[in-house]
Amino acid sequence: MPFVICGGMLSFVQHMTPRSWIAGAANVHNYLITQPYVVLLYLKTFFWPSDLSADYDLNPFVTTGDSRFWIGLGFAVLFTICTIALSVSKKTRMIGLGLLWFLIALLPTSLFPLAEPMNDHRTFLPYIGLVISIAGAIALLCQARIAERRSMRIAFCLVILFILSVNAFATFQRNKVWKSEETLWHDVVIKSPRNGRGLMNYGNTLMAKGDYEGALDYFHCAQQLAPQYSVLLINLAIAEDATKQSAAAEQHFKDALRLAPASPDSYTYYARYLLSHSRAQEARAFLHSALELSRTDLTARDLLARADGQPVNQPTTQTPEYYLDLSLQHYREERYSTFSSFRVIGVFRGLKL
Repeated sequence: MPFVICGGMLSFVQHMTPRSWIAGAANVHNYLITQPYVVLLYLKTFFWPSDLSADYDLNPFVTTGDSRFWIGLGFAVLFTICTIALSVSKKTRMIGLGLLWFLIALLPTSLFPLAEPMNDHRTFLPYIGLVISIAGAIALLCQARIAERRSMRIAFCLVILFILSVNAFATFQRNKVWKSEETLWHDVVIKSPRNGRGLMNYGNTLMAKGDYEGALDYFHCAQQLAPQYSVLLINLAIAEDATKQSAAAEQHFKDALRLAPASPDSYTYYARYLLSHSRAQEARAFLHSALELSRTDLTARDLLARADGQPVNQPTTQTPEYYLDLSLQHYREERYSTFSSFRVIGVFRGLKL
């Protein structure tokens, strides 16, 4: 029955997923040979969560000649052997169960090639297994004769209190990073400087404050790392257009369209650029293409209504994209007091092409 339920859910998710969504890694082989090392990093992070990043810059290994592959493979073999050995013994079965849980829960994201080799949110369920293992180890320790001594119990309680205090302090510090999008992506830029998407998203937060020059600096750095990233090119074009670099902006819009012809955003944001430059006839064709790919794209619908000279329905204009368009318009008109009241948003929507 569980297999039937999981199979039904898989079919439903595949049916509801739009064709324009791209999830897989660029190279399946490279992704798979990276995973043993990634599992080792996940285990290390559970016990020593340093250098946490919302978006890591670990690239898939290109060849098995990479020393990290052999480190990961050796760890995976040793860990599996220990898990089986602990599961066989009745005394340590709970520890083995937890370790087995950790391995099995990681299989879906380890065997299915995703855009990023590793991501912390993938460990939420697997880490439950490690908690079970630790609970089993503590229970086993409490049954030992040495645990009957009063001094050992006090020492054990002090160790537990110390660990909880350190974790509480680390959590408090980490919450500062997650305070806002700007602090989060700034932390990513520091921890993962080779991550083009992280650089782009921090640039988006600067663009949201009206700091286009600062945003362009990060976009250009990101472009060196990910020159084929269409979403980055769209954001870069938006910032260039806002700083009156129209020729460069149009070229980057065209590049994004060439790289991601199946993405509605490639058409929608180029069409918006064309509309802002009084090229409504050209914009219509791109907006129709965007709506063919995504019929529910409210931004494309509103822009098409504007291109046709029709009144735009007020409820559908209350979108981030609408305010971005309006803020750029006020910026060009040098109405800075109203421009600053709008938050400029980036177009990143979880894509990594």
